[in-house]
Amino acid sequence: MTTLFLLSASYLVEAAVCANMSVSSSGSRVAAGSFDNVYGPFKISCLGAVSFKFKDLSGNNPNSVIEHIIEQRRQGLWVPVSKSTSRGARSLNRNFFPRTTGQYRYRIRNTGSSIIRNWSMEGHIPLKGIPGAR
Repeated sequence: MTTLFLLSASYLVEAAVCANMSVSSSGSRVAAGSFDNVYGPFKISCLGAVSFKFKDLSGNNPNSVIEHIIEQRRQGLWVPVSKSTSRGARSLNRNFFPRTTGQYRYRIRNTGSSIIRNWSMEGHIPLKGIPGAR
């Protein structure tokens, strides 16, 4: 039995059964207009779900505006493949299904006017397909 996930109106990708790896990272002091690398680069060799839980630890009532960007390395350049924005959120679940194998990274851009004082991330990335699993 084949399972398909609808990624957009025109793209279908077959989801694989993948072994996953837990990942985490943290950072601080992301100035307005600046970027920070949340995780990566990392290699996707099995087309399965990628999930990250990003936490803004800037205080009790964060007012940060953060662009969450997933990029893929293509012909030596980092190309955005998925973007979303959080506004004043303490946490954001960032999930995506890669369409192709390759090298990826997760970055944030502070598009707000205040400094992101601290952040943390926990997530899961697919490693390899599990032979014989369906």
